[in-house]
Amino acid sequence: MADVLELDANGPVAQGAPVKGIQKYRLADGREGWFKPADRKLNNIDKVRGMGMMVGGSAQSTEAQAFLPEREVAASLVASILIPHLAVQSELAKRGMRRGVFMEHVQGSMAVESVDYEHAELQLNADILRSIKPQLADLQAFDYLIGNVDRHVENYMISVARPLKVRAIDNDLSFPSVAVGALAGVPASKFEGLPTAYTVVVAERITQMTEATLAEILRDVMAGAYLLDQVVAQAQTRLRNLKADVAVKQGRAAAPRMPSNYTNLRF
Repeated sequence: MADVLELDANGPVAQGAPVKGIQKYRLADGREGWFKPADRKLNNIDKVRGMGMMVGGSAQSTEAQAFLPEREVAASLVASILIPHLAVQSELAKRGMRRGVFMEHVQGSMAVESVDYEHAELQLNADILRSIKPQLADLQAFDYLIGNVDRHVENYMISVARPLKVRAIDNDLSFPSVAVGALAGVPASKFEGLPTAYTVVVAERITQMTEATLAEILRDVMAGAYLLDQVVAQAQTRLRNLKADVAVKQGRAAAPRMPSNYTNLRF
């Protein structure tokens, strides 16, 4: 079983009111992050059902019932292997009697703040997009592997300092039990499939990653989750697909699918 970070219920809370029930928190070692309690009500029940992440469900269903904290942590562990340069660390956590997930605070601004509203397709600023395309390719490869249906320009950050750096946030709508071909049909899905091409480093990491490692992460962190065997099997299938795609696209310039939810603001 994954370790649980014990947060002092009376410990220091960073300045600012909770955002949608998520409280910014400062650890004793000075690190800052966000505590997202698992008893929050699901605001994406249709997506959760469509991904086969829980049986039934209603307006009163919680993030704990869909194992969203565990999915966030599993995604963090996969990211630490595949895209450590873009990863945000997440840990299962408990504050008082409330369980949830503690997510590293990321400096920068949401990508949506870099959208050029004079562009006909509401695309990221051309200079910024040119600079971060390879990172977005890496991000799309990661999202394909974890089966993320919720990546868009409000779900990744861009650093202020140059060279610009992308950081992936909010990775909990991941690890479905349904086949990859069904993900585009999930209600309000942002799933984009495979990138145009990969960076050399991430292509190598994809090639080296094993199905056994992926299964070990999921079974350890998500023990008890609904249809866990199918979750593992589908993740392993996506890994095999990634490996095959890397072999086909060697030598191409790394880039995400364009236009897409990675590069454009879509309503």
